[in-house]
Amino acid sequence: MKKKKYFHLLFFILVGEFYFFGGCSHQTDFFCKTEILEFKLPDYPHNTHPTLLNWNIISINKDGKTIYKIPATAESFTLELNKNQPTAIICQPVSKLNELNNEGSVFFHPAGCVYPAEEKITWHGGFVAELLESLINGQNCEMDSCGEKYISLFNWKKFSNNIHQRYVNALEKGQIFSPWCINKEKILLAISSGKFNVYSIKEEKYSTKEFSIQKINDKEMNFDESTKIYSKFLLQPVINCRIQENKLIFTLPYTNPQNSYTINPENIFLYKNQLIKLLWNKNNQVTLAITEIEQ
Repeated sequence: MKKKKYFHLLFFILVGEFYFFGGCSHQTDFFCKTEILEFKLPDYPHNTHPTLLNWNIISINKDGKTIYKIPATAESFTLELNKNQPTAIICQPVSKLNELNNEGSVFFHPAGCVYPAEEKITWHGGFVAELLESLINGQNCEMDSCGEKYISLFNWKKFSNNIHQRYVNALEKGQIFSPWCINKEKILLAISSGKFNVYSIKEEKYSTKEFSIQKINDKEMNFDESTKIYSKFLLQPVINCRIQENKLIFTLPYTNPQNSYTINPENIFLYKNQLIKLLWNKNNQVTLAITEIEQ
């Protein structure tokens, strides 16, 4: 009987030494509190969009935030994460938006995912990861000890699949869809209070109201088919913008602003070295705001 006890003790000592000196792996990490995972980056549309300079990789959980850069040529990256702790993985593409923008800028929405629910980085997953980031930071939500519990219990994978399916359904119908047009504040409150349901996902309604641009900074523009206008969601071509008689004509999503003016994330477009912001107020009027991109 004593021999059997000594054998068990020796076994656990040897196993413990193996994990201590050998480190943790994704396959055999029973005794580990962290795990090292490899994430594959999504495809960036190099042929149609501004030059990609690098990626900002951000991981956020309740214990803190880490940020580091990886080159544009990278296809994947690795992170050491606390096992089973909800963590937002955000991948920001840093692009050279014009000839003078050598350091690059973050204009496009990020890709991402929420660990441990998913380990696949997607473009729509960037919205899901940013939701978790907002919850962790206590933005627009009722975050307390109960809220932290709801974050852990929330079905992030099912939610992410729901967002992706909405994009697929819209694409099949030739409609516009970006996850960033969903009412984010309503979702944050629903998750943090444990009251989330399918009706919490409310998309902004799209209007047929059109707004045209012919001048930029009082300068007459000659827009033609070679004019490149980019929306912030990389999977969405700017199908709510067309060129007609040297004018840019936008169809704007209605945002039902609480204040006099609002900026919907999908009402911001990139044109050369300028950001075109289309503001829609309560009186159903559109105001144009144009800002230069910082070099």
